Amino acid sequence: MKRLDRLVFKSFIGPYALSFFIAEFVLVMQFLWKYIDDLVGKGLSILFLLELVFYYAVTIIPMAVPITILISSVMVYGNMAEKYEMTSFKSAGISLLRIMWPGIMIAIFTFGFSLVSSNYFKPKANLQFFKAFDNARR
Repeated sequence: MKRLDRLVFKSFIGPYALSFFIAEFVLVMQFLWKYIDDLVGKGLSILFLLELVFYYAVTIIPMAVPITILISSVMVYGNMAEKYEMTSFKSAGISLLRIMWPGIMIAIFTFGFSLVSSNYFKPKANLQFFKAFDNARR
């Protein structure tokens, strides 16, 4: 792994994790506002509500991934452009595709995780969520 790859990869990790958790949080809050009428006043325990939130958070991973990639890419490459790192890379003769290659690889691995999540985790979590949610509404 070259120094350029390590620099871009290390600068991606922080904003990537932060933007993923922010996207998950926003989408979970949307769920809570949508179903607050059905959950309040039923005498449900905190553990049961956390279980519902966890199942829903698993189901929205594929929706949070594109937002995560977009926000982290804008943050990383914008920060590199602001500090004139992109200009110095370009003046050294490094192509833009080569500079963006670690970000592209992270996006491809994220796509793989999203695909596995959509095909295996989401249906099971969706079933468990609606089974528990329907039992709570009764």
